[in-house]
Amino acid sequence: MDSHGGNDGLVSIWDVNSGKLSRDLEGHSGPVLSVAFSPDGMGVVTGSVDGTVRVWNAKTGELIRTLPSQSDAVVNAVQYSPDGTFIASTADDRSLHLWNAQTGAELGLLEERNADLFYDALISPDLKYLAAGGADSSTGYLGELSVWDRESSQKIWSTQTETEIYLLAFSPDSKTLASAQYDGTHVIWDVSSGRELVSIDGLA
Repeated sequence: MDSHGGNDGLVSIWDVNSGKLSRDLEGHSGPVLSVAFSPDGMGVVTGSVDGTVRVWNAKTGELIRTLPSQSDAVVNAVQYSPDGTFIASTADDRSLHLWNAQTGAELGLLEERNADLFYDALISPDLKYLAAGGADSSTGYLGELSVWDRESSQKIWSTQTETEIYLLAFSPDSKTLASAQYDGTHVIWDVSSGRELVSIDGLA
């Protein structure tokens, strides 16, 4: 199965083998900016301009729950943890939420006052870290990258980059983190220290 979120607030799930539309998920009142399947493929989480995070049954299309208010802030990214027990969501009110994927209970709220926007957030494969990337308008939209200890919600490190950070990816062993910037630059970071290991310049 594959999923796609549209500007009409509709999320479509497609059969990868046949290319046929399996079902639509209807309920968002604004464009959907992020969609993610649960690791077992049974659930789908969506984030929208309408300020809500919604959890769906991937097989039936039924809305399971709408997670508590994001203060009407645009939800830019949603992601399941690798074990499917947590959901992370980021919004443009500088907030990063953690939710219990089964109950919808809020497990934590992190507010990054150095960044105006979070574009992406991930929970590491070993579940120890939470990373978020975005931008800070007060510095001319320099990029912002932060890593927290997931259990304590304590920030481990934070750094700025030349341009906004849009995408993140942890290595399978959770020891390194890759970031992709607006200017096409890709950087690999040491997760525990924040040290830059590799930088690949974007194409002009």
